[in-house]
Amino acid sequence: MRSKRDPLQMTDLPGGTCRIGSDPGQDPDASGDEHPSVEVRIAPFSMSRDLVTRSLYRRIIDRVPEDWGGAWRGRNLPANQISWDDATGFCNRLSMSAGLTPCYRYTTGVWECDWSADGYRLPTEAEWEYACRAGTQTPWYWGADGAAAERHAWARHNTEGPRPVGGKPANPWGLRDMAGNLWEWCWDWYDHYDPAAADNPRGPAEGRGRVIRGGSFANVAPNLRCAERGRREPGTRSAIIGFRCARNRPG
Repeated sequence: MRSKRDPLQMTDLPGGTCRIGSDPGQDPDASGDEHPSVEVRIAPFSMSRDLVTRSLYRRIIDRVPEDWGGAWRGRNLPANQISWDDATGFCNRLSMSAGLTPCYRYTTGVWECDWSADGYRLPTEAEWEYACRAGTQTPWYWGADGAAAERHAWARHNTEGPRPVGGKPANPWGLRDMAGNLWEWCWDWYDHYDPAAADNPRGPAEGRGRVIRGGSFANVAPNLRCAERGRREPGTRSAIIGFRCARNRPG
């Protein structure tokens, strides 16, 4: 249940290990940037059940992208046309509104994250895939059948635009729209995986754009797989990109 201190419906996720990415020959739909898979250990954390909605974004930021028009009211649509920089700024504002310590600081043209802070932040790429897989090892969290995307995700086969959050079945850990609807910003710079970064990896110090995950309403089933990766420049605002929030677990 939402409270004044917790304006998002957060889901507590257990710590554990998983393999992120894909190995050559393991998945015929895998791209080269998914190779090789890497085993990672993830500390317990919390992730929002849903994408950040337009109504919540408007409430916290008090302005909306022009492309929304009046469509931020009432329908629980996910917030798109939001850049990576916008998303980190939202996380800080949401943290302050909830009486939490903001995670992000912007100095000399660089965003830095205080990983010990208790506020809201973007998930790391490893946290995102760990949460998406939810203990599964198949290409999609619902199994190995891409044709089942019709039932599990909003994508090119069944919609022409973003849909209200939560309209498709949740993954095994209760997270919704982890496949389709909107791509989701992650904290990490995009680059190849570092096999040496096994404990709570947070990505490289720099890279070629910020990572996006999950696929969108404009994509087909192979782009909705748990391991699928994308990237965009952090200033990009797009109809197909949104975000959800994560938080450290207290204690």
